[in-house]
Parts: sequence; C-alpha cells; structure tokens
Amino acid sequence: EVTIEEPNREPRTFRVGVPFDSAALRGGEFDFGFGAGVDEASRKEPVSSGYLAYGLLDTLTAGLSAETGFGSFLGGFGASAAAPWGLFGLSFGLSAAGAGTRGYAAEGTYRLILPNRRSLPRLSLRFLWESADFAPPLPSEEGLQAGSERGTLAAQASQTLPPGFSLSAAAEHGAD
Repeated sequence: EVTIEEPNREPRTFRVGVPFDSAALRGGEFDFGFGAGVDEASRKEPVSSGYLAYGLLDTLTAGLSAETGFGSFLGGFGASAAAPWGLFGLSFGLSAAGAGTRGYAAEGTYRLILPNRRSLPRLSLRFLWESADFAPPLPSEEGLQAGSERGTLAAQASQTLPPGFSLSAAAEHGAD
C-alpha cells in the first residue's frame, strides 16, 4: 500500500501490485539451513547440503549453497531481485566429481506473481545451461552422464479460476 499525504487534503491510500517471492528476505535478514544424513536407497552413502541467504536490500537477496554426496560436490551462488514488473533470479553452480571432473551451470529465471491481483495470470520463464562435465551429487543411476553441453528453456502460465481451481500451461525445450 502507498499512502499519499498532502497539505489540506485527506490522506489517500492505494494498493500497488508488487510481485511476491516467499524466499525474499528483507534487507539485513539472514536465512540458513543445513542437513546431513545417508542416502535413502543404500542407507550407506553420506550426503549433506546447506545454504546461507542474506537480504542485501528489501528487494535483493543473495546466497551461497553447497551439496555433497555420491563422490561429487556442488557449490553455488545465487541472487534474486524483485521489481514492480516481476521477480528475477540468477544462479551459478560449480561441480567437482571423481577423476578431476569439473563442471558448471547457470540458471536465469523470471516470475510474475501478483497475489493481490487474482485476475492476472502467473507467468514464469526459466533458462538452464550446463557444461558437459556438470555433475551434481546424485546416485549414479540418476546422475547426468558426461557428454555435451545442455540447455533448457521452459515457460509456464497459470490462472486461478473460481471456485478455487487453476488452469496451467507449460512448455519445455531442451537441447544437447
């Protein structure tokens, strides 16, 4: 809400559509998490992950993350920014696996979600690029096989309908 106060006039309050992101932090706030355990399938392979996020401004959040397990390590950096025309995110990741294999990935996102404007659809776009040797910590049967660089472009639009239903359309294209 925005309130305008002028001399000799009543204050006027306007509701302004501002994108919403539940992961956004206010300026000066921290968020962190850490988890460790063993792989669910084998009950033997140790795995762990953690993150640290900081609100640089009320509209800008940045963070670091790390994962390890299955002979692989993944470290990342990401930032998200809120603007009146949407939410923008950018993240980078570096992976290291056995035999000196190093890889990297980058992801860019755009989302438009206006919770106070249910008549407008929610929109999202995502681009992901991974180097040929990018190997996040996954079991070998699920892990990505080294080969060529991979790129993915995805889009989604959804609309809330009465009485509480939602209609959604999504498309994704990937290329090696």
